[in-house]
Amino acid sequence: MTSSSANVACVWGANGISGTAMIDYYGVHKGGEYLASCPFTEDSSRHKGSNFYYIQEDLLEEYAGKNNWKYIITRPNVIIGVSKGNFMNFAISLALYACIQKEKDQPLVFPGNEIAWNSIIDHSDALNNAHF
Repeated sequence: MTSSSANVACVWGANGISGTAMIDYYGVHKGGEYLASCPFTEDSSRHKGSNFYYIQEDLLEEYAGKNNWKYIITRPNVIIGVSKGNFMNFAISLALYACIQKEKDQPLVFPGNEIAWNSIIDHSDALNNAHF
């Protein structure tokens, strides 16, 4: 990747349903002084302390600068779509839940609480991210 026309997109997305990449990046898992300011956006400042994603971003920025290419980082809360051999995504989890409910002859109802039902959560499509 040393071409001057190269572009890279890094998507730090959710693992499974929990959205741990987003939670970790903004310090939600630590809380208090470690929590980034809300609302969380891609240009939010980093929270205090070390973070796996910060190291990756720093390396990416350094490499891009040395090799004359640009990059973008997005942090969708939930990525919906399939990736061959990877079942850690919301679409697979929802499909499995629907199959289990059908097998049990039970209705497909929202499995969360009222807070989860009324929450606004951003989603992104895996194919859209691939074309990004």
